[in-house]
Amino acid sequence: MKKIWKGIIYALPFGIIALLPQKVFAVSSDIGGYIKPLDFGTYSFGDNVANILKLLLFIAGAAAFAYLVYGGIIYITAAGSEDKIKVGKTSIINAVIGIIIIILTYLIISWVRLALKGQLV
Repeated sequence: MKKIWKGIIYALPFGIIALLPQKVFAVSSDIGGYIKPLDFGTYSFGDNVANILKLLLFIAGAAAFAYLVYGGIIYITAAGSEDKIKVGKTSIINAVIGIIIIILTYLIISWVRLALKGQLV
């Protein structure tokens, strides 16, 4: 119990400092044309759908990668336990299959988008 209070006492000043208002140096609006403001009106409906699907595929890819890491950790820390080794191998295989499906889905979406725009050679 004494260690917990000691940790709280040491962490308290940092928590208070983090909650205090901080000085912010804003950037002027003259950015030299490097960053263009977002204009959602210039994209077609198909472009917006494709961008949303790309975002969802990115999230799915991140989840699949996290599952791959989880499976690897389970496999590495199995310590000879056959059940954990099996769970780790299954997790890794499923994650790799998921990543392959996500990549193929991205390629199909990109191909269909180009085909619908008439830019496919």
